[in-house]
Amino acid sequence: MARETLERLMTVAEVAELLSVQPSTVYEWTRNGYIPHVRLGTGKKRPCVRFRKSVIAAWLQERETAGRRRRVP
Repeated sequence: MARETLERLMTVAEVAELLSVQPSTVYEWTRNGYIPHVRLGTGKKRPCVRFRKSVIAAWLQERETAGRRRRVP
C-alpha cells in the first residue's frame, strides 16, 4: 500500500502574497465563502484557516478570462 503524501497547506499571509492582496482581504473572502479554504480551528475574527495551493490555482483558473480578440472602438 503506497503512502499518500499530503500537500503542504498555505497560510493566509502566503495566499495574500500570492494574490497580491492584503491578509484582511483573504480573511474577508473566507468569511464570505468566496475562496476555497480549510478551517482548522475556531475563532470569530481571525480563525485558523489554511489553503491548498493546487485548489487556489484551480480557483484562479476558473476566474480567468481570455479577453477580447479585437479592440472595441
